[in-house]
Amino acid sequence: MTSQMVVNIDSKLKEKAMKMAKQEGLTMKALLSFLLKWYVKEEIVIETKISQHKRKEQFNIELEEFSLEEKNIIDSNKILKNAPWELNKLLLAKWI
Repeated sequence: MTSQMVVNIDSKLKEKAMKMAKQEGLTMKALLSFLLKWYVKEEIVIETKISQHKRKEQFNIELEEFSLEEKNIIDSNKILKNAPWELNKLLLAKWI
């Protein structure tokens, strides 16, 4: 079963992420799906801290699983298959 995901995000951040993803041969959908899967599998850890002086925001997020066709594309594409390792290197290098 799959579901759509709607996220409001800063336009400049989205633009930069789309540009970087495109250079790696990724779509934003694939990038976000990778990140969510790694997070759930605890292959990546994201730490956050919200200042007590800041208002906490609520986010409504729905997830969409990869289709069989998308899974086959990832498995058959060397760039996509290596994307988890490349993204980890980028995260470490840029401290994103």
